Amino acid sequence: MSKFSCQNRLLTSDEYDYVFKKAKKVSDDNFTILFRENEKSLNLARLGLILSKKNTKHAVDRNRIKRIIRESFRHYKAILNNFDIVVLVKKGTDQLDRKLLRKKLDILWEKISNLSN
Repeated sequence: MSKFSCQNRLLTSDEYDYVFKKAKKVSDDNFTILFRENEKSLNLARLGLILSKKNTKHAVDRNRIKRIIRESFRHYKAILNNFDIVVLVKKGTDQLDRKLLRKKLDILWEKISNLSN
C-alpha cells in the first residue's frame, strides 16, 4: 500500500486556485468534488480538503472525515492520475458513519474516473 505523502497534497493557495478556476464537478448530498488535470503533468493525483467549522462543528468530526477522505483517496489515486482534486464537505456529513462515507466517496471517485476517460 502506498501512503498519502506530501506529494499527493495541494499545499498552496495557488494550487487550490488553479483547481477552482476551471474545475469540473461531481457531487452528492455530502460532498462536492472539484477536479482538474494538473498543470505540470506530474503524473500523480493531488488532494486538497475543505471542511468548515460552520458545516462540521467539532474538530474530532472534521479530523475523522479528513482521515476517511484521505484513506479513500489513497486507494483510488492510481485511477485519478494527473488530477488535482479539492473535496468540499457539506453540512450533515459528520452524522454519517465511516462505512457510508467510504461508499459515497467510492462512487464519486468512480464518476471522476469515468468522466476523465
